[in-house]
Amino acid sequence: MTVGEQSTTAADRSRCRIAAAHAQALQPGALGELIERELRAWADFGYQFDGDRLVPQLADEILHAASRPAQ
Repeated sequence: MTVGEQSTTAADRSRCRIAAAHAQALQPGALGELIERELRAWADFGYQFDGDRLVPQLADEILHAASRPAQ
């Protein structure tokens, strides 16, 4: 088991997959697609190499934005 695996839980990976599902709605176009792909890739295998936890922070921001009521 690598260091990344030890500090990353299944819940972290699940949150990234959920955030990926919201990414395109929050950021339409190519940027949203890029964010979605990055989150899914991290959830599938990238967490093993993530030392700075940037992707989980991105997932948290997306989930926070998705939970706000539409204006």
